Amino acid sequence: MRVFANEQIDLEPRSINELQSVLGIQDTVQRIVAHDRSFFDVKDPRLREVVLTPDFHKGAGIPIGTGLASEGFAVPQAIGNDVNCGMRLMSTSLTRQDMNGKLDRLENALRHIFFEGGRSIPMTPTQREALIRHGLSGLLNEQSATADQGLWRGIDRDREERNLRRMHGGGGYDTDSVFGLRDYIQGSGQIGRDGIIGNVGCGNHFAEIQYVRKILNGRAAGST
Repeated sequence: MRVFANEQIDLEPRSINELQSVLGIQDTVQRIVAHDRSFFDVKDPRLREVVLTPDFHKGAGIPIGTGLASEGFAVPQAIGNDVNCGMRLMSTSLTRQDMNGKLDRLENALRHIFFEGGRSIPMTPTQREALIRHGLSGLLNEQSATADQGLWRGIDRDREERNLRRMHGGGGYDTDSVFGLRDYIQGSGQIGRDGIIGNVGCGNHFAEIQYVRKILNGRAAGST
């Protein structure tokens, strides 16, 4: 393994050690191939390429910011540990003065919503399947059955559609398969409430409040 970096790149030794451990998967695959080739449907299963993104740092079993291109097999650890992370900026009309004396209450509310499962997202089996098959756009298009409940109450559909158009991938990618997810989709067969979908997650994820101190480019700022 070779990593190209200059003196401005601060690489954690434990991150490199963790990555080296992950690359040991190739040896495991070769041992399996030697024992029984029926596990693989390609002649030469192997890790083809590894890419490290700028946020590369130690994770839990595989470093955050590691992209693996494998052929003939999947690496569940890589899929489950660092998938679909992203960032989102939301603007408001509030001023810094509006927030004075209210930050503690706002922090508690955000913590409850984003980290403690405090959302109320009613979903029917049809909505759950639409979410899996088409992402957020599918869920948004199937909200009529629960339009007057929970998070959907009073939602501005046109605004949310505009938001999705500005997201990478439009908020999700289509799939024809719901293999292994039928139990989740069906649930009790009735409307269920989900408090987890759309939260910030765990680990080093965060939500923060910032204010505009100075506008350097008015045209660019106005276009957003």
